[in-house]
Amino acid sequence: SSNQSSSLMRSAFPPMPCSVSYFLSANFFFTSFSDFLRKIDLKFLKVELIQILIKAGCFDNLHSNRNELLENCADFVDIIKLTGKNVSLSEGLGGVPIKKAPAPSNTEKAAMEEEVLGFSTTTTPLVAVQKYAQKFNAHVLNSFNANESGMGVGKLIRIKKIKTKKGEEMAFATFADTTGNAEFTIFPEVYKKVESYLKEGQIYILGVKVQNDRFDPNKKQYLLTNLRKVQFKE
Repeated sequence: SSNQSSSLMRSAFPPMPCSVSYFLSANFFFTSFSDFLRKIDLKFLKVELIQILIKAGCFDNLHSNRNELLENCADFVDIIKLTGKNVSLSEGLGGVPIKKAPAPSNTEKAAMEEEVLGFSTTTTPLVAVQKYAQKFNAHVLNSFNANESGMGVGKLIRIKKIKTKKGEEMAFATFADTTGNAEFTIFPEVYKKVESYLKEGQIYILGVKVQNDRFDPNKKQYLLTNLRKVQFKE
């Protein structure tokens, strides 16, 4: 979990001048990922710990493809343990044959950061759209109170279509923003208008209305009043 990874990172890399975190804050002294591994204390040369740093983006300035570093990390650590600071010996053994891997998208980078840090420093499409929509007075979904309405931003996580007793189609949908998930009811009149635009994984500007849940007055019921698809490319 992210809490376990964060705790592991804090315990493994104490905030002392001799720690890995200190060297990372000045990573321009390193010429490559392998150069970094050669210069740190052997007690930090552990695949699990190095992979946490990779996912956190600590080596992005040295090697921008995190997936490639994760794929090859164990091989790098093995050869550094074998050859130590002897670069010539490492090169004589052929170095590390790099296994190729596709570079992660910003969304995937953000997920890595969330996993090991508990927060993300990478701008994802959802974050970018949410910031843009704030100019038009959009609110995060969990900030709406009962009897309030307004604009929000959400990524469609899942949708379940049902039919009413009258045979009309409506749906229950889960939208997510940076604050979490919200369950929406889409009544037949609105569903007819937006059905063709609804696709899981897509980001939308949402018309939001909130009322007290009729079965539990302590819970909020989110109603979708309108929806506009956002065209966004990473």
